[in-house]
Amino acid sequence: MNQKPVIYQLTGLGGDQRLFQNLLFEGYEFKYIQYPKAIPGESIAGLAARIVPQIDTTQSFYLMGISLGGIIATELSRLLRPECTILISSAKTVSEFQPAFQWFKIMKLDPLYTPQVQHLYRMFKQWVGKEAPTYMALIDDMFAHADPDFFDWAKAAILDWDNQQAPEKYLHIQGTNDLVFPHQYVQNASLITGGTHIMALDRAPEIIRIIEDHISAK
Repeated sequence: MNQKPVIYQLTGLGGDQRLFQNLLFEGYEFKYIQYPKAIPGESIAGLAARIVPQIDTTQSFYLMGISLGGIIATELSRLLRPECTILISSAKTVSEFQPAFQWFKIMKLDPLYTPQVQHLYRMFKQWVGKEAPTYMALIDDMFAHADPDFFDWAKAAILDWDNQQAPEKYLHIQGTNDLVFPHQYVQNASLITGGTHIMALDRAPEIIRIIEDHISAK
């Protein structure tokens, strides 16, 4: 009997396997990547190399990354040969970062604790709290249980990331209301109108349809 292709899931900063709870569909096996213990100063490429042993390359496989997970998946795609790298609410090159990220880097500021980002986060929480209160509670719980060492590593590693090359075979899905990676800076993406940075939770049927259409067209 033929094995099902495997889709390896890579979560975003502060998230866990629950971020993918609505992105499961027939015909594939889903495996969640456990991030290794953070090493201060390590690059995203270095972390990706330590993830490789978790991936069985003897059978057909895909990489699916949300936010930071998409960035890590991009680095993994340089080391492996996935059928496709699926990026959701993410960036595949540093040129797709919003300009503020470069300002944070130059000024040596923590990108999560500047007044600008705190304002965006308050707006984000107000929107999610009004439109999807169940998911706001889930997001708060994921952050409450996140590894603080990994959190600190990731904040620095994201700003140091300098990749200029997209994966060879990829599908990029972006929401038009994403505050973290605004769609106007993202190239060659399938857009979900009104989708936010958490659209993997509240817009999953549309994301699945795009993925299935893309895969079936190959």
